[in-house]
Order: sequence, then C-alpha cells, then structure tokens
Amino acid sequence: MVSGKANGAVAAGHTLTAEAARGILEDGGNAFDAVLGAALAACLCEPVFASLGGGGYLLARPAHAKPWFYDFFAHTPRQRLPDDKQDWHQLQAAGMPPMWGGLGTIATPGMVAGVFAIHQDLGRMPVRDVAARALAWAAEGVEVDAFQARMLAMVAPSLALSEDSAAMFTVQEPATTAADGAPVVGERRPLGEGERIRSWHFADALEALVLEGPDLFYKGEIGGRLIADCQRDGGHLRREDLLRYQVESRAPLECSYAGQQVWISPPPSLGGLQLAFSLALLDGSQRRSPGWGSPHHWGTLAEAFALTSEAALEEPSPFADQYDRSLLAEPTVALYRQRLQNRPTARRGTTHISVIDGAGNVAAMTLSNGEGSGYVIPRTGIMMNNMLGVMDLMPDGVGQWQRNSRMATLFAPTLIRHRDGREMALGAGGSSRIRTALAQVLCNLLDYDLPLEEAITRPRLHVEGSGDDARFGCERDMPDDLRDRWRTPCVWDDLHMYFGGVHAVERNGRGVLTAVGDPRRNGAEALV
Repeated sequence: MVSGKANGAVAAGHTLTAEAARGILEDGGNAFDAVLGAALAACLCEPVFASLGGGGYLLARPAHAKPWFYDFFAHTPRQRLPDDKQDWHQLQAAGMPPMWGGLGTIATPGMVAGVFAIHQDLGRMPVRDVAARALAWAAEGVEVDAFQARMLAMVAPSLALSEDSAAMFTVQEPATTAADGAPVVGERRPLGEGERIRSWHFADALEALVLEGPDLFYKGEIGGRLIADCQRDGGHLRREDLLRYQVESRAPLECSYAGQQVWISPPPSLGGLQLAFSLALLDGSQRRSPGWGSPHHWGTLAEAFALTSEAALEEPSPFADQYDRSLLAEPTVALYRQRLQNRPTARRGTTHISVIDGAGNVAAMTLSNGEGSGYVIPRTGIMMNNMLGVMDLMPDGVGQWQRNSRMATLFAPTLIRHRDGREMALGAGGSSRIRTALAQVLCNLLDYDLPLEEAITRPRLHVEGSGDDARFGCERDMPDDLRDRWRTPCVWDDLHMYFGGVHAVERNGRGVLTAVGDPRRNGAEALV
C-alpha cells in the first residue's frame, strides 16, 4: 500500500504496469492517458493476461461528469467453419484444467480499437507519449518476475503451439548426452524468473500503430497477416470481422450499497450484473452481523454467492444480445433475498488497473487475452486471444458460439462514491471469483468500515455453483458453524491467487490518495 497527499495514484498487477501509469501522470497526463499507457505496458510485463490481440473494459469517470463505460472486448466471427476445418487443440498443463488454443479459438480483438477510441475521447497527451514506456521496454526487454514465471508455466502448452510464440516466451535447454553417448536435444521450457521477454517485433508493431493509428490493424497490413493465416490454416476470422469491429460505450449499472453510490460495468459484463445482484441480496444483512468473520458474516456471504449462481443460470448466454438487466428487477431480487433470509447463516487470464489523478478523473480497466491462442501475428509479437476456447465463456462447449455477437465477460470494474467524500476505483482478475472478491471488498469497505488495504487483504471465501452442487472454498480458516452446510470445503492456508486480485485506488475527503495492489496477484502501487 502507498498513501499520502499526491497528484495521482495507481494500483495494478505488475510493478512496470504501475510505473508506466505513474510516469505518465508525472509527465502531465491524466488518469485516462495513464491507464492506457499501463495497459500497453501490461502487454509486455503481464503477457499471459494482456495483449493487443485481446480486449477489455474501461469504467471511466471524468472529473465533474457522470461515469461512462467502454467495451472493447472480443466479438465472435461472422462465419463459423465446419468442425473438421478448424484449427483448435486441447491443451493440458500440469495441475490445470484443459485449455484450448489454435487459430480456431481466436475472436475479433478489440484492444487496439479500444486504446485509440478511449484516447480520442478522454486522453490529453499525444499517443506517442502514452506508448513511450511500452515502446522502450519492448526494445530493452522485460525481466520475468516470480509471479509471471508461474503464469507462463501454467499456460506452457499454448506457448509451444507456434514457432513465433515459442521464440518469445520459451527457451531451449542445453543439449545433453544419453547413456549410450547419443546427443539429446534439450527441451523448450517457459521463461523463468529473472529471464527476459524481448520483442523487437512488438516494438516495431507498436511504433507503427502509434504513427498510423488503428487502421493499420483493422484495415491494413497487421490485420492482413492475421486474416491470411486464418483463411489458410483454419481460423474463423475474415477481413469483414476486422473492418466492422466497433468499440461500444454505454452508461454503467448504477446502484447503492450501504447507502453509497456504486457504478458497475453493465451488460455484456455478466460479472457486473452478478455483482450487482449479490450486492442487492446482501444490502443491510452485514450491518446486522455480530462481527467480521463471524458465522453470520461468512454464512450470509456464502449463501448469497450460491444464490447468485443459481439466479444467473436463468441468464446463461455468453453473448450480449441474449440477456438484459432483468436479473436486477425487484421481484427477482426480492425472491432470492427471501431465499437468502431463510437459509442457515452460521478462472484466469485477467488483470486490472485502477488510476485516479489530481484533477478528479478516475479509471478502472480490466483486460484479458484468455490464455492466449498460441498464435502470434507474424513479425508483430502480438499473441492473439483464445476467447472462442475459454470455457468460462463457452458453457455449451468449444465451438458452440453465436456468430457476430459481442462476447460477455465476468469482468466487473467498479467505482464507488461515499457520502463522506471518498471516491474509489477498483476491479479484479480471477474469472468466476471476480464478483465474489469484489463483493467482499465492498462489504469490508462499506459495512465494516475497514481501510482500503485491510478490505483487500482480509481472507476471502468463494462459492462455485448452486444448490447441492455448490462448492465452498476459503482462505486461512472457516467458522466451525458452517461445516454442516459445507461438508467438503477447500481451505487454503494463506491468501491465494485463486480468490482473485483486487487492485484499487481511493481519494478521501481530505484529498489523501491511497493505492493498494492485491498481494494475491502480484499487486503493485504508485503515487505521483
């Protein structure tokens, strides 16, 4: 945590991501310049989570204006190849659920379009200055830290799918000699801690995009290489998919919790919708609790999360045009709130950046590249997404996606305005744990009045599924009174990345800024 009188604060998932934003604020950029510069840096230093071949969301509140939401997430192709023509591969890393890679898992990316659209609307610095640190670090190379080394190991099979990917993210072990004297070629392994990611190709591609703008990607040479490979080798994308991609913007969901204003990402953020539903169930319940960590506190949270999963089953589609905000209709909330009162009360590839500046601009941006498809656009260093193969987004199975539709996500960037003058921006990575992590942090802040750092670092729980199939997990310990309800809990000894990474910034009523990066996911902070 960092805190003090300052002109800006940043919380992110990597030291260099935070440093990019801090430097831009220091150079006179606003919060939106800073969050875009940090996002570009994350493509280098958090390569499993962010890429110019992926997408994301931004929840922005310009000073003295209402919050606004930018959706630059992946969009499904307009055509789907027959199964026997698709290039897709089931991959398995040790200790991990199956993942899917290959050209057939690539959806239309929105990251490049999002960066330029947000900059045009909200930025103040020239694009070149916003991208300067990412450009320099691409040329110099970025040292892999311990957390990113673990992430690269988790997606190792996708890194080996193509020569370009292997060249960027793996190293060849030295050759050895077998017992009979025959030479043995060394295996390739993911980059480890202390080794460096270098990509002159990425530096050249980013430099060209800075000079020529997003048309280079969507109408020009970079996109042309991607489309040519898809057409030849089993990808669904065609030129029309790139030409017709649009960044979408809309008003966020607005609600109140504990009497405070909360803005959350709207549909197609299924995570935002589910977070708002959980908050509607919980509102008021925790203020009657005998204390943080009590059986009532944890039991009510667990039941609310299970009921949210149950209610969300009525809104199963991962595509934006197939559900609306009816989950938040009062009759639905009232029904599930009653179920909550009657009950006993004893996934991956995501990063988040939060920025607040001295002028009052606030930005919460969540990014993802899935796990990466294993395909790198030739001579660009840009790893493409595998969103058509991310199981959290494909409940009916790989390949079962609706054509030409914006994909939903579990992202939920969030802003809070407290009646005492505090303002906060936060969000999380962690797939299905995003909504439960954020709900607990909001509960800690607004029900229990915990300071920001403590609200983020207190132990968490998560419930996956609903009804008799619901599974309970938590950090450090669970109240004995809950063991009859949750008979096979999974309890981690300490804070764990499974429970999401909430990165947040805050300005209090006296103008003091605070930034907290979640230690579960390599959190980093900076003040200007």
